[in-house]
This record gives sequence, C-alpha cells and structure tokens, in this order.
Amino acid sequence: MKQKLSGKEELPASATKELRTNASEAERQRDEGVVVCVQSGNSEVMISDVKAKVLSHFRKTFGRSHYKNVRIYLKPEELTAYYVVNGRHEGKVLL
Repeated sequence: MKQKLSGKEELPASATKELRTNASEAERQRDEGVVVCVQSGNSEVMISDVKAKVLSHFRKTFGRSHYKNVRIYLKPEELTAYYVVNGRHEGKVLL
C-alpha cells in the first residue's frame, strides 16, 4: 500500500510507518527534559514517579502488563493516586 505525497510521489506503507515511529521517538526524546511535580503541604511528587508506581501496582495486582489506556487521578491532600486501566481495572497507590 502506498500513500500520495504531493500528487506525483508515493511512499510505501512501511516508510510511512517508519516516519510515524521516528516522529514519536523524537517527541519522546523532547519530553525527556520535562519534569512535572505536584506540591501539596510539605510534600512533592514527580508525575513520572506516580506513573511508574501505578503501572507497577497494576502489574502486581492484576498480573497483567499490557494496557491500552491508563487514567490517573491525583489526590495530593490524601497523598494518593487512584487509577483505572483499560476502563475496568481500578486501584490506588500511596505517594
């Protein structure tokens, strides 16, 4: 399968997939320098740490490693992150 570029040129589907992969890799590398922290009272937590804790808890609790989507809800006043994975697996982790 080929995709049209400017009306005359065409790229094979594999090349299009490679371009998308390279673009997402470039975006990931650009975001590596971004650190997001949540502060509440005397505590601070990095969002990347919250994500890692949630995914680790999900894997241990449900015995699964594959996920399509993850929603994380932070409750800084409770020092807790609640999560829902794939719309049906729910849990919480202490921050």
